Amino acid sequence: MAGLTARQYDAHYRRLGLTPGVSPVEIDEAATKLKEKLRLERFKSGPLKEIAPIRLAEIEESTVLLIGYWQRYNAAPPSIQNQSRGVALGLSSQSTQTPTAFKEEKTAPILMVEERVRFDDTALSAIESETGVSLVESIGPEQPKLSFTYSLFRAIEGGVSPTADVFRPLSIVGLIALAFVWVATPIILVKILSIICKDYGMDTWLEYFALLAKVIPICFVPPFVIYEYAFFRQLQFPFVGAVRLPVEQAIDSCVQRLTVESIGNSAGWTVESKEMERSAGEVLSGEVVASYTGTNNDKGLPLKIHMRIEKLSQASSFIVYWFELDWNILFKGRAVSRMKSARFEIDRLIKES
Repeated sequence: MAGLTARQYDAHYRRLGLTPGVSPVEIDEAATKLKEKLRLERFKSGPLKEIAPIRLAEIEESTVLLIGYWQRYNAAPPSIQNQSRGVALGLSSQSTQTPTAFKEEKTAPILMVEERVRFDDTALSAIESETGVSLVESIGPEQPKLSFTYSLFRAIEGGVSPTADVFRPLSIVGLIALAFVWVATPIILVKILSIICKDYGMDTWLEYFALLAKVIPICFVPPFVIYEYAFFRQLQFPFVGAVRLPVEQAIDSCVQRLTVESIGNSAGWTVESKEMERSAGEVLSGEVVASYTGTNNDKGLPLKIHMRIEKLSQASSFIVYWFELDWNILFKGRAVSRMKSARFEIDRLIKES
């Protein structure tokens, strides 16, 4: 706890959808609301249902660290954002630092939040709803059905990873197995064809096809296999968390990030639907579905992004998004690239909010 920097403390506040420096009471309230949003029964039996416990552990970690700092020093953790605000207002740097009187650690117990190691349906369902927003229909992507590559990586890797771009050591086994299958399949088919057609005078053609069956896999299988794995990681990692924006502003900002061209994002997204739930003139939740209509050379890519945004407080929202694409599409390279650029834009919005 003592080794964290101001930037790291800001990241913990951002994880809870809070502005740095808020009180322990507000920290606890924000954590409770996020836990309510992450109840397992809300999500379909797919990637989101597996990511929820990971997010809950992160929320618990941030709550413990932030409240623990308050109890140790009776002051807010150091913050880059607050220091920048103080400089902008003409305040001295000393006014934004932790008072010297509180730099000595206290010997009394400091943590009032117990860290949970495991989360189960019973513990999660016991959290009472405080937001007034409930979903009748489960949300989230479905796990692909009848897909050999998905089943292969799934069996080898098991649960999801907090980071989609992480390459696990066990993945090498899956990549080798998939490459072997893709290389061996055309060779075996040609052998079967030669046995069937050997009496029809097609020896020359069979030799030609046998050569192609050896050359094509060696040239094209490696990138195909890599993109299959990258696509698996992207599908398996939808995002769920908090953003420090009201619901309506969060929806408009997400749409703008997807549809307006910027550095690292070629745009090409078209909003198919945008629905908002209101009560007493206030937006409580909203859903956005955008399809990738393409720019120049990648039109017609069957890719969609689904976003669900709900109110946490007057200044923050709960956001869930995931991608939809036919797993059986052969050329996945462009899809992976577009998913990464869209994810980068939304993640940048969350960090900058």
